[in-house]
This record gives sequence, C-alpha cells and structure tokens, in this order.
Amino acid sequence: GDTQNYNININTSNGCDATELRVTLAWNDPASTQGCTNCLNNDLDLYIVNGGGRYYPNGRNYKDSKNNSERIRILASHGQSFKVRVKAFNLMKNRHKYALVMTGCFL
Repeated sequence: GDTQNYNININTSNGCDATELRVTLAWNDPASTQGCTNCLNNDLDLYIVNGGGRYYPNGRNYKDSKNNSERIRILASHGQSFKVRVKAFNLMKNRHKYALVMTGCFL
C-alpha cells in the first residue's frame, strides 16, 4: 500500500528541553463481525526510521495489526533526523483519513 512520509529534524536550539519524540496515529474503523480475531477493517501502520533502526508502536518489535491507535516514544537529541511513516497495509477503500500527532523538539 501507499506510504506517507514525514521528515523530522530534532532541534533544541530554541530552548526546547523535551528528550523524546512522541508520535501517535489514530483512525476510525467500522465495527467488525462478532467473534473476529483480526478485527481491523482498515489497517494502517506507523513506524519511525532513524539510520539503520526501525521503531514500531505500542511497545512492539513488529507492526501492530490489532489496534486503530498506535504510539511510538523514542529518545531524541539535537541534530538527529527521523522519518515518520504511515503505511496503508490493508484498506476497505483506496483512501482512509487518519490523525497524526507529533510532539518533541523539531522544526
């Protein structure tokens, strides 16, 4: 599926003292059938890339295919660059709206 990319450059030169980059992705998902085990109808995936490392949401070491709200918290210091990515893994339609909130020291 398609991937939306957001480039983040950590900058603490303006007095910002946050030590983490926090990114939260959330979206509405229609109700699934009763008794389902993989219940997402629209599966979006959040991850962050930094150098050779990849960070996944909700304390996992792999993508989250069960929740329609995903969050990543990572330590970040001045000068670091991150790529925040939202990937459409499986959608009921070609497009799906989502909310993405990022906090930390970045421009």
